[in-house]
Amino acid sequence: MKRNTRQMYQDRWRKQIAPALSSEQMRNVTTLDLDRFMTQLQQQRYSWQTRVHIRNVIPKMYSTAQKWKWLPENPAKWVDVGQRKIVRKQRALSVEEVQLLAEHLDEPARTAFILAVTTGLRIGEILGLQVEDLDLANGTIEIQRSVSRGQVDTTKTEGSNRQVPTPPTLMEVLRVHLSNVRPPSRANPTKPLVANWLFPSTSGTPLSDRNLINRHVYPVSKRLGIPHFSWHSLRHTFSTLGGNEGTIPTLVMKQLLGHSKLSTTEKYMHELHSQQREAMTKIENLIWFPKKKASCQ
Repeated sequence: MKRNTRQMYQDRWRKQIAPALSSEQMRNVTTLDLDRFMTQLQQQRYSWQTRVHIRNVIPKMYSTAQKWKWLPENPAKWVDVGQRKIVRKQRALSVEEVQLLAEHLDEPARTAFILAVTTGLRIGEILGLQVEDLDLANGTIEIQRSVSRGQVDTTKTEGSNRQVPTPPTLMEVLRVHLSNVRPPSRANPTKPLVANWLFPSTSGTPLSDRNLINRHVYPVSKRLGIPHFSWHSLRHTFSTLGGNEGTIPTLVMKQLLGHSKLSTTEKYMHELHSQQREAMTKIENLIWFPKKKASCQ
């Protein structure tokens, strides 16, 4: 598993599962016991996502015990995590919001923002880019790694290194950015050369996604009156505008986003109410004005 996933599973065991269940032998725990445990977590106001993570850990423990012939069945297989309550919906930014932010953000947040919203790359993939991954002559970016909380890892879909086409406007933004990126330091020749990150910190390590958005993006968006969004919102923006308004085939969007399943890509395509209204007007014209050319006027 990815480092972050391993850490999350360890945290769920240490903080919630062990205090509640470690005194019991696994063979004595029933599905009813686990359902009651989930109900308690819900009553204690643990988020739906945290309960899902806990539910994912327990069945893996039991399936491992089954694999080793320690237990005949998995009582955690049918455990219910309870109703999902969405506290804050993921949203896609409007074109106007994107243009406003691109105009007012300072570097390097501006280039990272434009790169995210233009390509749909994950923020970890963006911060994991090195200068050598950019082929501006051929207009491509090679995605080889991801950075999360300062740790370099493979991409989310492991083994799926991919080439992302670079449109002309983005190429120009990246050329300007490259001219301002400091090369790796050779101040101490006894130390190995640090990676030539596209978005380096002052110490030569990749930038922190949290610091970048909290210190350089949110103050600007707040000043502009733009509602809250996350780095992941930019990925939703890319897929929504491209898949709905840009009518890019879902299969192409799947490849660009680096998804393993089409169903995942479809979840990223938010509803566009203007497109819905246009569709309804066209249908109305087809029904009531068949001789009139369908239009959205």
